[in-house]
Amino acid sequence: MPIMLNTILLGAGLPLKDVRLLRHQDRRAKRGRTPYELWLYDRPKFELYQSIQKIPRRRSLNTSYWAVFVVNLKAETMFAGLYYAKYRELLKRDTPSPCIDDVDKAGDRDVFELTLQDTLSDLIGNLIIDWGPGKRAWVQYPDRQNKSIIELRRDV
Repeated sequence: MPIMLNTILLGAGLPLKDVRLLRHQDRRAKRGRTPYELWLYDRPKFELYQSIQKIPRRRSLNTSYWAVFVVNLKAETMFAGLYYAKYRELLKRDTPSPCIDDVDKAGDRDVFELTLQDTLSDLIGNLIIDWGPGKRAWVQYPDRQNKSIIELRRDV
């Protein structure tokens, strides 16, 4: 019987209804600028990348916690951290996109304030899950769909 992600989330005291699972992968990203590479080598740009979101996503993302995953170079869905998330405002100025050669326009995107939590920090880079067949559904609700843990590694 597989170990399930919700078991870990609940064990950490997180109400499933207050968590969103986010899986970052951008096939348009330039080499060296994928969400995974930004997460690994340029954390401020990764934080910027995930904090700016399209306005229609506000409803699904406006929750207390984001359990964030990145797709690594082996195409695995790897845990990147648990963030406290709070909607802040509309983007105030044009901002270059960290992953692609484009600009997020002021007033055209939402900005979320994200704070990396210590909770589950021992699993960062070590927890690999099966995201399932819905690869395009990069935001999912753990209270509606549980995820199997494929692997728990000792080292990143």
